[in-house]
Amino acid sequence: MVKSIPEKNNEAYLAYQALKSNGDLDNLAVIRSIEDFCQYLVSLSKSIYKRTPKPKRIHQFIFNTAPCGRGIDDYYRANVFAAKDSLIRLIAIVQQQAISSVLKRVLIDFICDLKPFVVFFDKEQNYNWLVGSTNTHTSNFYYSLARNVFYHGKPGGNQEEQQTLSSATPFIIRQSIEYKIKRILGIDFIAISGRPHQTAAKLYFKFLRRNSAYFNARGFDFEIIELIYNWTHLFIHGGYRAAPWVTESALHYLNEFFYSGATSDASRLTKFASVEIMASDLPALKQQIQAVVAECLGSEAQIVWLSRLEVAILKD
Repeated sequence: MVKSIPEKNNEAYLAYQALKSNGDLDNLAVIRSIEDFCQYLVSLSKSIYKRTPKPKRIHQFIFNTAPCGRGIDDYYRANVFAAKDSLIRLIAIVQQQAISSVLKRVLIDFICDLKPFVVFFDKEQNYNWLVGSTNTHTSNFYYSLARNVFYHGKPGGNQEEQQTLSSATPFIIRQSIEYKIKRILGIDFIAISGRPHQTAAKLYFKFLRRNSAYFNARGFDFEIIELIYNWTHLFIHGGYRAAPWVTESALHYLNEFFYSGATSDASRLTKFASVEIMASDLPALKQQIQAVVAECLGSEAQIVWLSRLEVAILKD
């Protein structure tokens, strides 16, 4: 029955049908249909923008959860480009392994969530079959997930619970950025009058911006890291599921933020190689961070330092 459906203008539907087929998935058939949909996105990308926008510009739009006004066209374009690039990376994964139930759901959500972005530019692409939303999980599974993760360090055997954990990736991204930013700065916590202060993450980003000259970042921009961090807010506090290509794009960008390996000194290897600082700059950096803390929180605010920073410390 699927074979009789015209391929033109039905790339999304055919990929969806292949993924929704009952029984064991035929990886080759599924990959072929996803590749066809990806090729459609490649063509669509070329038709809506003569030149490929710079990655930073794409990131600035896709991690903006409240687009409006004149930038709305660019927001939709950026999401089409990001989805195309993300799907290319996902295809590389499914070509090497069986498609799990979790990855199957990710791909189905990917295709369905793209509807408003695709039809914004191409009303000929058939999305009439998609009436409802896949943007939901039963709330009970979040609770059972929390119990199982706390007691066992992993989700339970229920497939829906595993898919809920996949959708909860922005929660983990947010916390990983919070931990990393503080540890790049070398801050354990800030105390006021001897009591721990509930310091907002935006202040830690401010400490970074004000002292950016001390840090040499490898292949990433702290501005984009902060955008990704702010993007997670809607999905943590708003009860929404993020679009899969945006979550995957965030993970892809964070590869360099959490890079481990060689530093600019080829003989130096460290798991904290994403950010470098010169050893001679450490005393001045700590002084400057404390000065900004005092400016923002008052003279009584004191930093409790970690024993070491999560950076590559290079000798002069």
